[in-house]
Amino acid sequence: MGATLKDASVDLAGLDAGGQWLKAVLDAQSDALVSAGTLQAPLVITCGCEGHGPTDPHTLGHALDVRTDDLTPAQIRAVYVALVEALGRQFTVLWEVAPGATVPPELADLAYVGPVTAPHLHLQVRKGHTFDPAQP
Repeated sequence: MGATLKDASVDLAGLDAGGQWLKAVLDAQSDALVSAGTLQAPLVITCGCEGHGPTDPHTLGHALDVRTDDLTPAQIRAVYVALVEALGRQFTVLWEVAPGATVPPELADLAYVGPVTAPHLHLQVRKGHTFDPAQP
């Protein structure tokens, strides 16, 4: 089954090789976390290649955003850890929150404050790196 899309506005057609790898790993981890009972439903992709400037990692097909506002702090940490471990050194995983957002104390070490409208996991090919499928 894999991760689901929040709606038809999420554009995955422009994902490059790194973005496609991200999607495949996200699908596998979503299924594994649901099977293990950590999550009750698949993860939801809220942003793909749409809605950002021309040089943004999303527009370039290098990044995906995943909804977390429906997850508990323990689930957010479990998903974050699973993705960091599964994606490896070629990727960055951030739990992005808005300035002034209330961050649960148990997630303070994960919070990356940025200009966002809702807390979410941001996954992307590491900045300045070109994805190499031979070295995932």
